[in-house]
Amino acid sequence: MDVAPQDILMSLFNPEDTVCFRIFDDKKRGIFKGAKLKIQAGKFSSIENTLKQHNKESRGIFFVVNFGGDYDENITRINAQFVEMDDMSFEEQQKAVDSFPLPPSLVIKTRKSLHVYWFMKNAAVEKFRSIQQQLIKHFHGDPVCVNESRVMRLPGFYHCKQEPVMVTCISFHPERKYTQEQLSQVLPPIDEKPIEIKRGNEKGLEILLHQCEFIKHCRDNAAVLSEHDWYAMITNLAPFEGGTALIHNLSKPYKNYNKQETQRKINHFFESGTRPMTCWTIGEKGFKCPKMESGQCTCKSPAALCYKPMAVETLRGILSSLEVTEDLLTDMQTAKSFIEKYLYNQDTVTAEAIINYELKSHFNFKSSVLRSLFQVYKDLSKNYQASAKLKEKRANADVPDWYRPTQNGLKFLPGVLAEKMAQEEHVFYAAQQHYIYSDGVYRTMSEMEAQSMIQEKMISSETKMSQITDAEHQWRLRIQKDVRELNSNPFIINLKNGLYNLLEDTLLPHSPEFCSTVQLAVSYDKDALCPNFKDFLTQSMGGDMEQVNLIQEIMGYFLIPVNYAQKCFVIVGAAGAGKSVLLRVLNDILLGKENVSNVSWQSLNERFKTAELFGKLANIFADLPTKNIDDNGIFKALVGEDYLTNIYNMPIDIMY
Repeated sequence: MDVAPQDILMSLFNPEDTVCFRIFDDKKRGIFKGAKLKIQAGKFSSIENTLKQHNKESRGIFFVVNFGGDYDENITRINAQFVEMDDMSFEEQQKAVDSFPLPPSLVIKTRKSLHVYWFMKNAAVEKFRSIQQQLIKHFHGDPVCVNESRVMRLPGFYHCKQEPVMVTCISFHPERKYTQEQLSQVLPPIDEKPIEIKRGNEKGLEILLHQCEFIKHCRDNAAVLSEHDWYAMITNLAPFEGGTALIHNLSKPYKNYNKQETQRKINHFFESGTRPMTCWTIGEKGFKCPKMESGQCTCKSPAALCYKPMAVETLRGILSSLEVTEDLLTDMQTAKSFIEKYLYNQDTVTAEAIINYELKSHFNFKSSVLRSLFQVYKDLSKNYQASAKLKEKRANADVPDWYRPTQNGLKFLPGVLAEKMAQEEHVFYAAQQHYIYSDGVYRTMSEMEAQSMIQEKMISSETKMSQITDAEHQWRLRIQKDVRELNSNPFIINLKNGLYNLLEDTLLPHSPEFCSTVQLAVSYDKDALCPNFKDFLTQSMGGDMEQVNLIQEIMGYFLIPVNYAQKCFVIVGAAGAGKSVLLRVLNDILLGKENVSNVSWQSLNERFKTAELFGKLANIFADLPTKNIDDNGIFKALVGEDYLTNIYNMPIDIMY
């Protein structure tokens, strides 16, 4: 796998970010005391030869993985969480990596260990060390690899402690980015202190167990329940008295059940302030509720069933299953429990009939006992009615979660809608532009289109333009990405039929997780021969196969956004030799017009013209200028690996 040091650095840093390098004597001879170097990531090539010269002197080349400076207190951005394994064979290390639930973004192989990285998004500096400790615990990693400014070996240089061994990249997937929460959740806790057990206090758990088809599905399929359905179950059971204990009982059949992790999920629901997952969202992921499809149940969520009184026939069925002991005290407690579980939300007439006739008949109670039991119902009903009206309105009102019913009407919650959009829509915001996922690629979307998506989620009679703008701006804040996250893996080519990984020779399905804004207008076919095009090249080159191979190599060079060759290609030939045809093939067929700019050579120095090259694979124009080029500085920057800054007065850097 030929991944250059520059590729590694640019996957972690912005072009203008300062990267801190450390140079140590690998052989520890005591002569060389070490050195520090700093350079902007985009200008790494200017010190690469210096680093190679140090490396020839048996000195190891390291870099600070995170951004901010040489010392822990300087670090302001966490680029990656990482671990180094020293005490296992390569085979054992690779097995540990392969079995980990989250595939790494980067794996570096040194003389005796693998350095494994998970690239982070929106990471908190203060959480870095605890997750490092979790990684060390799980992978039996090097315990010193824990501080924020930790240095790691840079690929492309030799490890010289013994015989020189090249440090190489064996897996490169910068498109894989995780949150610290995602990584921490699949790692063992470092603090074994008991977790706080949070519980709900709502009435109605037993009604859910009897009435809800989804909860029954979770109970009957607990051993194989999907992650989504499991969390949906948690959100709908946790609010209830006894819900936490029931969640644990229903989760135990799952082979990977962990009491602490399950409780963390329950606590996360309480801390998030969100509502129980709706039936519609549950159905989106696969479960089909027969009662919802038939219209028999109109509740917005399983938890909302607690507000629906049970049918008399259902109550009779439950009552008939209750054991009668002929011991008055025991039977009274059984009857009291029945009232508390199932009658708290019944109307007075129905409850009185159930108690005075059904309970009396089943347990053979006397009138004095029935009066006591009816008083239990009255107290329950009074407390329930005092708080249930607004809760029911919120749970079952036919309005989205981003509206809150109040005495004065509906209150719009723009932040809730923005969060919902961020979770459900494949849209991000970068370089002052929205991008939306469509047919395997992210395409630009205007601000008006984004606002239209917001408006579609709102109630038209309640909508104000200021509310749309507010929600859209809050949505931007939640989905913004750094430009370096776009097309982050230059060795993945987005084609019509999938994502082709050039380094691994694999074709993977399209995924919105890979922020690709460039898609070629062609499909990958490993068996394609292209005889007509090859004949055209052979004829155009007069049978010179060396020239034919060069043209094919040039066309391949256009497919990925790397400039290692630092070349511009000028095609010269007689009229009618096929130059224009070749350019049309490149422009219209192979790359696609949307991926090509057509700025003439003489126009490259004009203000803002270079902005037209942003996001393009190639700049193609038909004729060379007839006059001299006044200034070739921009041209050299474009052909080489330099960065152009602040085009269109936008705070972005572009490498051509």
